[in-house]
Amino acid sequence: MRWKIIQGALALLFTFLAFYIGHRLIGPRESEERPIDSPEKPKYILYTLPLYHVQKLEERGFEKDEIMEINEALERHRKTDAYRQFSNPIPLNDFFLLATYASVVVGGDIDPLVLTGVHYAETIKKIGVGECSFVPDKEGVFGLVRGASGDDSERFQRRFEAEKAAFLEIFKKINTHLRNPRYRMQAYWPLASCGAGALGPMQIMPSNWVRYERVICREICGSLRVVYASPYHIIPAIFGAALILKDVARAFRVEPASVQLDDPETVKLISAGYYAGPRNAVFHVKGYGALVYRNSLRA
Repeated sequence: MRWKIIQGALALLFTFLAFYIGHRLIGPRESEERPIDSPEKPKYILYTLPLYHVQKLEERGFEKDEIMEINEALERHRKTDAYRQFSNPIPLNDFFLLATYASVVVGGDIDPLVLTGVHYAETIKKIGVGECSFVPDKEGVFGLVRGASGDDSERFQRRFEAEKAAFLEIFKKINTHLRNPRYRMQAYWPLASCGAGALGPMQIMPSNWVRYERVICREICGSLRVVYASPYHIIPAIFGAALILKDVARAFRVEPASVQLDDPETVKLISAGYYAGPRNAVFHVKGYGALVYRNSLRA
């Protein structure tokens, strides 16, 4: 009898201690009213962006809500088929958020509206890229048929072969890392050169993608949960375009952060460099460069 009384007392004691500790750790129930002057508990925001990306955004003055908008845009398009050749355009606001993200992380703070203008010019307007083209003869050898002299033909032929090799390398990696082999893409090469053969929503040349793909994957593959960053995935493509624009700006000894819409001539020059390379940019400032600038303003 005495032992049962002791057991009952211990049970009551443990029940009281459990209630007291739980009340102190968890706080009052929702039904209990808090004092009017009691401070609210801080709200913790969970990002899926890498911590050092969040820190970069915070250093640029972005508020938590703004960073969360970028995070949400990434999550909305993270699962976009990374290996689809012809994906649908994403909403303009989401594109701008992702372009802002890429600009801060890898683009040297270039105006994200310039990236938006490039995307519009390259994919929505579907700009043509040059007059020369290659077609194979009966033996399968590619030869220049129009638009270039004999000397240019040899130069373009070398470029064509280099781009083709990069193109095949990219498709080999894409098919190697596909989770489902049924969705493997057939590698084909457009019968054109002088710029043709660009890939994905930002129309990046194969040789440029091979050059930047390690940096792109280092920054974004973890968030996308992929092993290889494909130029057909909108997010790596934006990061690749930001890297190219940054390097084009530096080739002209221009700070990327100064490529802003309030300096139209610089925007046109750097955009033309994205299109044709720094060496040929001056020939495309009034055409492609002006088109990008106009559509950057529209965005």
